Amino acid sequence: PAEEAAVDSLYCFWFATLRNQGISHDGPEFSIASLREVRDVDTLERPRYQDVLRVNTLSRAERSLMALGFFEETLAKSKGPFLVGESPTVVDCGLFYILYELAEEDNVPNFVDKFGLTRLGVFLEAMATRPQIRAYLESPSRMPRYARDNSGTSTYLYVAGRLSPDMSLA
Repeated sequence: PAEEAAVDSLYCFWFATLRNQGISHDGPEFSIASLREVRDVDTLERPRYQDVLRVNTLSRAERSLMALGFFEETLAKSKGPFLVGESPTVVDCGLFYILYELAEEDNVPNFVDKFGLTRLGVFLEAMATRPQIRAYLESPSRMPRYARDNSGTSTYLYVAGRLSPDMSLA
C-alpha cells in the first residue's frame, strides 16, 4: 500500500508538470522548447518544487527544471534504480519517454551535464537498456517523432530521431 501510494502521488505530479495537466507535451509547466533555448544556466532560478507557490513568476524553463529537479530528488531518495524501488512503474515509463525526447539531438542531448541532472541521466540509461524497452524503441511500431516549433507547438511533421521509424516513405 505505501508503494502504491507513492506511485499514485508521483503519477499525479508527473501528469501535472511534465504532461502539463494532460493538455500538452509542451506547455506552461514543462517545456522542452524552453529548455532548448537556455544559453546560460547560471542565470536561471533553481528553487525546489516544494518551496514555490502555484502562482509564481518563474519562466517556463525554470518551471521545467524545477519539475525535473523534483524527480532528481526522488531518485536520490529511492532505494533502487527507479522512482519507487527495484522495478519500473508506470511513472518510470512516463518519465523515461519525456527524458528520451529531451535527450534527442535536436532538443537538449546534453541535458544531464548542462542542467546537472546526473541521477536522471543514469535513470534514462537504465530504462533505455532494459530489453523490452530497447526492443520497442527499435521496433517499427514505435510512434514516430514529430517536429515542434520554438513555442513547443506541434507542426505534425515527422522528424528523425534516435531509433525512430523512418517516415520518409510515409
